[in-house]
Amino acid sequence: MGEFGLKKSLLFIRKEPVLFFVFLLNGVRFLSTKDLLRENYSARLVLVGFEILFPKILSLAFESLKIRTIATQERFIPTFFSHFSFSIDTYLCNSQLICETIKTSNDKFVNNCIPCGQSRSDILLNYKKNITSKNERFTIVAFDYESNPDFNDNRLRVCGNWRQNVSFYKDLCNLAEVFPLTDIIIRGKNANWIKIPFFKDVLNKVNAISNIWIDEDYSKLNRQYELASSSDLVIAKYTSIGDETIALGKRVIYYDYFPNSTHYFASEYFKYNNFNVYAYSYIQLEQMVQTILNGGELLTDAEVLELQIITNNAPADGKAKDRVMKTLDIIYAADKN
Repeated sequence: MGEFGLKKSLLFIRKEPVLFFVFLLNGVRFLSTKDLLRENYSARLVLVGFEILFPKILSLAFESLKIRTIATQERFIPTFFSHFSFSIDTYLCNSQLICETIKTSNDKFVNNCIPCGQSRSDILLNYKKNITSKNERFTIVAFDYESNPDFNDNRLRVCGNWRQNVSFYKDLCNLAEVFPLTDIIIRGKNANWIKIPFFKDVLNKVNAISNIWIDEDYSKLNRQYELASSSDLVIAKYTSIGDETIALGKRVIYYDYFPNSTHYFASEYFKYNNFNVYAYSYIQLEQMVQTILNGGELLTDAEVLELQIITNNAPADGKAKDRVMKTLDIIYAADKN
């Protein structure tokens, strides 16, 4: 890259003064971070955990010092988000599709891309293996978004605000009333919403319907995976556990509907090969559930396998973490030599 130059700098300041000072500030942060690392650390490899959670300034500083960074993939769909950028030397990702997508990306930079599968799919498979009996009734687990208790923070949220979330709960109640022989369990990252006055009416409605309830047990690690593994169907606002459940070969419906929009994820980000995994309205959601209850399926076996390959490189086998560890062992051994 050539030098920016004084003349170009002055023109840039005139045209984009705010952006220029953002670049300047990050440049100062980068240089100070680089100096800090050089003076205090002598690492050759850095394990950074998840890619999108790792500060880009720190990643660039390690790269400039020729220190290799190694990260696993936190979840599938941000691969297709242009606003989630990262720079990682070695990327232990979900599938070959991820590697191919990154090759043509303008905002994600990886030197070595190695598909290992979704690590958390191992948890689901382990729970599935330990299931000793089938559900007495058809059981749906519905994964929602969390609701921020602070009103001002909530009103600024484009995705997952109170109005959108209450709409989801109302539609789940409607499903429970239409299909009284089906059990619906609502599970979120937390249950904060039940304490927010805005949700009082829909909470009363949930409590009044016998075949829908809220799972509030957050004392047990991986409770959400236990529920998903034993479910007959997962209905979810987009969440990583949906992709992990797809890797397991179980039924998943992504409810891609908000009161003010539809096709939020499918049209803008990833369409799952246009297979029948999205519901864009309550009517469509009800029809899809009805199809399954009537003994039908939303996907063919070939489509299920194709989605497993896309999201997990293969059907979940419980060995994704082992592949990550074996890859790390190879990297460690090569670095010693």
